[in-house]
Amino acid sequence: MSYNPSIPNVGDFLQISQKQMIANFQAINQTFFENHVGLTSVENVGMHDVLTLRPQAVDTPTPAIDQAAIYNKLVTGVPQLFFRPNSNQTPIQLSNEKLDTLQTGSGGDAQSSFIAGPFTIYFGYFVNCPNPQPVTLLPASNLIYVGLSTSYLGSVILPNIAIATTIVANTFIIEYNFPVGAALPVIYYMAVGK
Repeated sequence: MSYNPSIPNVGDFLQISQKQMIANFQAINQTFFENHVGLTSVENVGMHDVLTLRPQAVDTPTPAIDQAAIYNKLVTGVPQLFFRPNSNQTPIQLSNEKLDTLQTGSGGDAQSSFIAGPFTIYFGYFVNCPNPQPVTLLPASNLIYVGLSTSYLGSVILPNIAIATTIVANTFIIEYNFPVGAALPVIYYMAVGK
């Protein structure tokens, strides 16, 4: 079914054009329904439910003073998400191609990370964390903060059991402040790199 722009014709009787007008409205609704909440929906009528961004090679959006842009740009051949503030300010990269756990060297769900403007934020944990435990975070960045918290004996959260030492470039070492016994704790870390 496709839209016919010449419906209704001036001399058509309503009965002749009715089916054609219904077909036009159905074509409009069907086309609009792609990537949008349907026009006959109860909530969020007409809003997008999917947004597809085609990768481009350069920072082509040039937002005016009352605009901003989110766009997809190729970085070394890999599509990345960018935000460009109003008045055509410097673009801010929001994603990174090396942020899944397989690429960062962590197994399973042991680490996740994301880009926050110029920073990369890392979250992760070690179950039965040995002493000392070296940690290397990828993608490589210069760490400007590392914070640790501990879950010991199930659900007890104890501060200051472990500290992050020897913070150099994208690595740090988890060390215990005092003996922890036979049962090793779970150490959670959050690190910020730039």
